[in-house]
Amino acid sequence: MRGRGFGPSVYAQASQNQHPHPGVDCRLSCQMTVAYPYRALVIDDDPLVHELFNSMLPVAAARNGASSGLAADHFAFQIDSAFQGEDGVNRARSASSEGRPYSLAFVDLRMPPGLDGMETISRLWNQFFDLQIVICTGNADYSWEEINRRFGHSDRLQILRKPFDVAQVRQIAYSLAEKWNLSHQAQGHLERLQRLVSERTAKLQKANLALQRKIFQNQQTERRLVTQMHAGRVLAEVPAVPEAIKSILQIVSENLGWDWAAFWRLEEEPRQLRFHSHWTRNDTQSAEFLEVCRQSNFESGADLPGRVWAEASPVWLQEFDPSFPRAAGASRQGFHSAVGFPIYLGSELFGVMEFASREILERDPDQLQTFAFIAGALGQLIERKRAEEERKLMEIQLRQAQKLESIGQLAAGIAHEINTPTQYIGDNIRFLQASFAELESAHHALYDLMVANKSGHASPSLIAGTEASLARTDLGFLLEEIPKAVAQTLEGVDRVAKIVRAMKDFSHPGTGEKVLVNLNHALDTTLTVARNEWKYVAKVETDFDPALPSLPCLPGELNQVLLNLIVNAAHAIADVVADDAERKGVITASTRSLGEWAEIRIKDTGRGIPEQIRHKIYDPFFTTKPVGKGTGQGLAIAHAVIVDQHGGTLSFETEMGVGTTFIIRLPFKPASGKPAKPKAARLLSYETSTFRRR
Repeated sequence: MRGRGFGPSVYAQASQNQHPHPGVDCRLSCQMTVAYPYRALVIDDDPLVHELFNSMLPVAAARNGASSGLAADHFAFQIDSAFQGEDGVNRARSASSEGRPYSLAFVDLRMPPGLDGMETISRLWNQFFDLQIVICTGNADYSWEEINRRFGHSDRLQILRKPFDVAQVRQIAYSLAEKWNLSHQAQGHLERLQRLVSERTAKLQKANLALQRKIFQNQQTERRLVTQMHAGRVLAEVPAVPEAIKSILQIVSENLGWDWAAFWRLEEEPRQLRFHSHWTRNDTQSAEFLEVCRQSNFESGADLPGRVWAEASPVWLQEFDPSFPRAAGASRQGFHSAVGFPIYLGSELFGVMEFASREILERDPDQLQTFAFIAGALGQLIERKRAEEERKLMEIQLRQAQKLESIGQLAAGIAHEINTPTQYIGDNIRFLQASFAELESAHHALYDLMVANKSGHASPSLIAGTEASLARTDLGFLLEEIPKAVAQTLEGVDRVAKIVRAMKDFSHPGTGEKVLVNLNHALDTTLTVARNEWKYVAKVETDFDPALPSLPCLPGELNQVLLNLIVNAAHAIADVVADDAERKGVITASTRSLGEWAEIRIKDTGRGIPEQIRHKIYDPFFTTKPVGKGTGQGLAIAHAVIVDQHGGTLSFETEMGVGTTFIIRLPFKPASGKPAKPKAARLLSYETSTFRRR
């Protein structure tokens, strides 16, 4: 529509195709070099407007191929024309499909008979949201408020009033085109960043998945290590095998996620696997299955325990075998997967451990290695316990043998000790018997004299006979000696009774449990029993603490220790005084209280212990005595009894040429029932690669 607000000067300038303002830098202080021209679309029904825009804006190349006269490094536009709104929308669509979209569009508001500018802008923005739009109008067709209500506040929309100002047109074109370019660059950067973020996210997700897998593996490894550590601790600390097995069942189930665990013991007669112990997460829920297990015995090949027995290796089942006798009970309990592994003692099967889960679990080689560790450790524990039981039995038998040996060695001396008072008891009784006969004769004579005197018939001959009888009796002598004989007899009886009591106390078998013992009495009794061993070579001095309280001991074992030390002291002194019958050594026995300990000292005046053998005196079978005189078990047994059974200490002080003192210290309070911690954590070496023992 020609003449709509355009001045003649503008049309003249457009027709002359020259710069409207000579001397004005059309770059508007922008020095950016572009690799391709900005594309602009002019939508107006007036051809003159199109020519005008081509004259006001620098173009990259004329339509006829001639240069616009602008330097290549200036902003340039490639301007396309559309004379109707529909044509403009189609051109914009074609340019976009070619990958050369328009950066801005100049749109006239009035373009009869087709779409008006407002509808054209709506359609353009519906398809190309980032297109910069300049509304070109010379009339007040729409107010700014109406435009805002139609399109909202947008930084992509500018209004250019006619007649056009060249500088304003160029400024708007450059600004909007550069904004569109920067927006696309930013969009490109954003897309690249999004691609980088997506790639990095994918890598992170992959790394996170690998990390989660690694964490899961580490957690599984940690659970297995914790299981092995706790199992090793139980096997090291729990004193009894049944308790250890129950603890192992619980530890493995709780740490490795099993719902049921049981141990089947191989019985010899009949040779079957019998239910021994179990663990479950829910006793009520598993009560029926537990009762089924208690009533079951399996031969080789029967059910899971029997199959483990038959194959001599672990068996892992993802689902319970329907042919198993317990399959129905396991199904009712919801058990799916199960595993069993054998426990061997050397090459002999001891039993089978089994575990069941209500989940379906795939075979886990690492977990089987854990089971191998447990099987090996448990097998070695059982072997060690059996060896300990055999050793304890041997020690008991050895102690009993030494006790019998000691009693045998002491028998002659004890017999002599009893024989001495028995002899003078017999002599005194025979003296009393003869004295009684004499007294009886004198009594009869006096009685006859008394009867005759009462009747008045006491003749001189009767009186003379009575006097002769009294003279023969020697009443003065008898009155003096009979009390002595009675006293000596009572003393002998007391002596015999003391020896008998001492022997009874010393040889008492005991109950195998600790009882309160009076150490002073025990030491005195042992000195009495061993008197014949020391009385010819030494004298005994005692220094007992009268206030020493009783303390828990094994009386039989303690008496044996005291006897060993006293006999050793007597023998040590005998070696010194052997050549001098008149010379005697001294054995000093003393007791005292030292805080929480009771102390016994047995000191001799022998030669002392040579330095080169002091470290061996507690070794079994070590002795310095001639062959046939000593077994070398006395001090070894004494050390075991005091240290191992009583939690005390046994030490000695010795000086060559002076003598030796053995020192026993016993606690007043018995040791707690908890097992002693090992001096050093020692792990046994196990075969974890296989369960079969060749």
